[in-house]
Amino acid sequence: MTISARLAPELRGTPLGEALAAPQRLLDSPDARFVKDHRRTAVASARVGGREVFVKRFKPYAWYRRLEWTFRSSPARRCWTQSAALERAGFRVAPALAIAETRRLGLATDSYFVTATVPGAMPAGRFWRERGRGLPVAERRRLLEALARELRRFHDAGFYSRDANADNFLLRASDGGPPEFFFLDLENVRRVGRVSRRRRVKNIVQVLGPVRGEVARRDRLRFVRAYGGTALSKLRDWLEELTAFEARKRAEYGHRRGRLSG
Repeated sequence: MTISARLAPELRGTPLGEALAAPQRLLDSPDARFVKDHRRTAVASARVGGREVFVKRFKPYAWYRRLEWTFRSSPARRCWTQSAALERAGFRVAPALAIAETRRLGLATDSYFVTATVPGAMPAGRFWRERGRGLPVAERRRLLEALARELRRFHDAGFYSRDANADNFLLRASDGGPPEFFFLDLENVRRVGRVSRRRRVKNIVQVLGPVRGEVARRDRLRFVRAYGGTALSKLRDWLEELTAFEARKRAEYGHRRGRLSG
């Protein structure tokens, strides 16, 4: 097996850089704390030289993924590229520290993306599920509207995500200060130039998906209004499109379940 690695410039020649050049060893450490581990990805935190980092491992779960990652960019490399692109465009991301890509017999196997932690931040969906009900009404509205405006800014800058659910944003909220959002799951981010209306609708539905049961209808309306504008006619159009999109997705999901059970 061969390993190729890329480090943030400031880490080259440092003990931390040497450790991050082989991130698969961090996941094998008994000190690794796994956030998730399934057939496509694994995410764990680890401590290196007294510093906490997050390692995301992408697994080639099918033979065609090995071919794709061999002749095109691996997910880890896409994360590295999109992290830099988002930062240049003025968005927040967890600082990228390293990537590593492995090959066996010339074919791509695992790839790894390593980031620094973001102190005081947690996934926005989890924040809302765990703390949302205890927040004052004004604070709930403020956070939702801030997330909507960040998503709108993301789209207006020409970026689109295939998976924009609320848990793919880190939220750092401070008393009285503006909330800060950091983008995660960068392998799903693309800079497409002009983001179509259909893709915007899809991302809005995805953002609200993990917290749908925790967000009252009036707060969903405020989210859509903060994203789409204050005009009543525009709000009505957005709501109609969102409702139609959700209905199509429910029908598609029901059809797939029916085929599987049959």
